[in-house]
Amino acid sequence: MEEIQILNKFKTTVFLFLLIFFSSFVLSCTSAKIMKDADRSFEDDNEEFKKLVKIESLPIDESSKKIPKPEVLIMPAKKEKKAELKAANISKSSSVKIENKSPYKQKADENFVGRRPAIDPFVAGEKVVLAVKGQVGWLSKDAGEIVLSMAPNNLVNNRVAYNFLINAYTTSAFVENFYALDFTSKIVIDYENEVPIYFASRSIEKKSIKENIEFFDHGNNSVFQWKSEIKQGDNHDFEKIKKDKKSEADWENKVREDGSTNKEEARGSYRKVSRNTWSVAPFSQNFFSVAFYLRNFDLIPGQSIKINYTDDSKNGSFEAKVLRREKLDTVLGVLDTVVITPEFPAEGKYKPKGKFYIWMTDDDRKFIVKLDVKLKYGQFLAEVRSIAHGER
Repeated sequence: MEEIQILNKFKTTVFLFLLIFFSSFVLSCTSAKIMKDADRSFEDDNEEFKKLVKIESLPIDESSKKIPKPEVLIMPAKKEKKAELKAANISKSSSVKIENKSPYKQKADENFVGRRPAIDPFVAGEKVVLAVKGQVGWLSKDAGEIVLSMAPNNLVNNRVAYNFLINAYTTSAFVENFYALDFTSKIVIDYENEVPIYFASRSIEKKSIKENIEFFDHGNNSVFQWKSEIKQGDNHDFEKIKKDKKSEADWENKVREDGSTNKEEARGSYRKVSRNTWSVAPFSQNFFSVAFYLRNFDLIPGQSIKINYTDDSKNGSFEAKVLRREKLDTVLGVLDTVVITPEFPAEGKYKPKGKFYIWMTDDDRKFIVKLDVKLKYGQFLAEVRSIAHGER
């Protein structure tokens, strides 16, 4: 019982963090895995968002193979100089060449052309499944899975965009006694400039549904955010809301224009919506997009990569330190990997607790194949179970 009590102390900070760090961000639910469907559209439910963002499909032959070559700013051939790109508005349909100076000292010989690497690490159809395990003392339990995948590219505000998905969910009945989780998220990243355009997530827990949408207006260096939370009351048909987000029980509880809580006493539940906006530094990444952005770099041991970073209205600098190369034993065989440790700003919703390490394949794809979070009371591991490379 002592080990179980210890596990309960850090389950919400570690397990939640680990399961939402990547893939497509975190849903808590019953064994039905209600929101694991990658085809669900978060964006369609928000009228304000739809006014800001126009989403269209690319022609089939372009969405996965023949991506239009973007106009880029070629870096000068001078050594040891910081790369510079010109600022413009990513939220408009005009050709975009953005950026002031990045905090990372990008050298001319680092295989970049403008903001893009010479070899694109991302391929539509790619999918990495990680098995999550938690350990406290002698107690070791399988906890869940993290799935990182990529859907075909599309057009967002007339810009070609990557579509990354992160799904995370518990698979262990033992763990679900403490914290059942089923989370899904979408990260849409500009193809040319490698910055997030928008992020959307949905998390279902036993007594609440939480949604988050963030739109990045890089031209104005700002982020618009919408949050929604539905909490269960004693007389509310919460299972119906889980199955049908647009049900009458969900949507008849309207939200006041100022975004304050509007309680629906008759049903014993309420919906709370909040809106927020804040300024960010040029080329800022968020907690989820930074994991994909790192795959663009060569990741040489001893290298330190600093990236402008924003997390729930808190800004700072994210730093990834490349520690070493390592031969990693996995269920897929021995993989050549590089090990990095990320350092997040002091403030932020998703800042991890304890020591955190990431293993990425040492090739031109940089798949994430292992996560290790070491804590005072134990350890959480996520190790690769399968990899689908997709087709170029």
